[in-house]
This record gives sequence, C-alpha cells and structure tokens, in this order.
Amino acid sequence: MEETIGLQEITRILKKRFALLIFCMILGISAAGVMTFFVITPRYSSQAQLIVRLPQSETANVNDINANLQMISTYKDLITSDTVLSAVQQRMKDEYGQDIGTGTLRGSLSVKQSQNSQMFSISSTTTDPILSERIANQTTAVFQETAQQTLSVDKITVISNASANMSAVSPNNKMNLMLGFAGGLMLGVLLAFVLELFDRSLKNEEFISEELELPILGAVPNMTAKELNVKITRTPSEMSEMAEHHEEEAPADEHAPLRRTRTRL
Repeated sequence: MEETIGLQEITRILKKRFALLIFCMILGISAAGVMTFFVITPRYSSQAQLIVRLPQSETANVNDINANLQMISTYKDLITSDTVLSAVQQRMKDEYGQDIGTGTLRGSLSVKQSQNSQMFSISSTTTDPILSERIANQTTAVFQETAQQTLSVDKITVISNASANMSAVSPNNKMNLMLGFAGGLMLGVLLAFVLELFDRSLKNEEFISEELELPILGAVPNMTAKELNVKITRTPSEMSEMAEHHEEEAPADEHAPLRRTRTRL
C-alpha cells in the first residue's frame, strides 16, 4: 500500500523532533561563525575612479559618446595585460620593496563600469588594505601612461585616487550566519524525517488494523497530567486496617532470639 504524508503528519514529526531542529540550527550557526571569524581570511578592496576621453570632432555627437563607451572594454583588456602588469610589478618592487607576481596582480584587479557611463574604476582586492591601495594607484598610473602611448586618447582624468579601506569586503558576516542557520535547519528537518522513517514503533490503532490487519483487543489510554498529579488520601481507619493487614502478612523472623520460660513449682 502506498504511503502518503500530509501537512498534519509533517507538523507532528517536526514538533516531535523540535529539540533536534534547535540543536541543528545552533550547530549550523556555530559552524558558520567559526568559519567566518576564525578560518576565512578577511579581504579588503580599494578603487580609483577615472575617465578616458577620445578625440572628438568639433561638434560632439552621439557617435562620439558611443565610441567612448565601447572603448572601455579595450581599457579593461589593457589594464590586465602583461605590459601594464609587468610595469606595476616593477614599481611595487622599486617603491615599496614588495615583489608580487603578475598572476597575483591580475587576480586582485577588477575593472567596473557604471551602465551607460564614461566613468569606470580600477579596484584591487587583497588581504591587506594598504597593499590594495598601492596596487590600485600604481595600476592607474601605469594605465595612464600606456593608454596615451598606445591608444588614440585625448585625455585621461583621475577622478579619485584609491585609499585604504579598513572595512573588509569579505567575508559577509551576516550572510554567512544566515546560511549557517538555513543549513542547520535543513539538516535538522532531514534528520527528523530520517529518524521517523526508521522508527518502527506502533504509533496509532489505524496502523495495526489497516497495515498489519490485526484485530485490536484493547487499548490503554494515556493518563493526563491532572490524573498523574492526583494524591491519594486515606482516613485514619484505613491506615489502621492497612497496618494490621501488614502485620498479619509479615513473616516471622527466623533469626529472632528464642525466649526461655521457667515453670515454678
């Protein structure tokens, strides 16, 4: 016979395993907290903003603006090219004594552009806020020089230089804790249904009559809390009768000392 489960049955199972759900949620939040605050290394980001303007005709038109927007993709490729990154690597080594590989530099850099805007930003994300600031500023400086030499640009304007941001951009503490909570809850629900699946105890009369097809000879109802807390009180006469009955049924002590009696003549 195919087994089905309804909303009431799901609610009953979850209520029955409520303590397990709470334990799993606490476990999930604790694991996420340990990973977030003690295992995952914080990362810091700094960005510089700039605008590159191409040579324009005497009467600026829509085509000039579209050309500026389309060129930003070229700027992204130039910023992450070996030509720019090699120069940035050499400057970081000469000015700060930090020898960073071009692969590490490329992995830390990202170029972002606002939609339909000629302004874009060069950001660097590393485990050190000061290092992120230096990489972003040095990359911006090298890009200015390289773009003017290799591309037909009119002017490169730096709107703002990168500054060290002491607030970590990752990990996201709130998001990680919420994920830990959700993961713990799902684990608790899964365990609750698995335990219910392997629970072979008889739960109701319907299971005996319908599934096992056995007759029910009788049922012992569960006592309520009020019935369990009832105190039995007895009258003095009942207590006396119980004491006499107990003395009559008490066996004689086999090890009691024998008493000797004397007969006087």
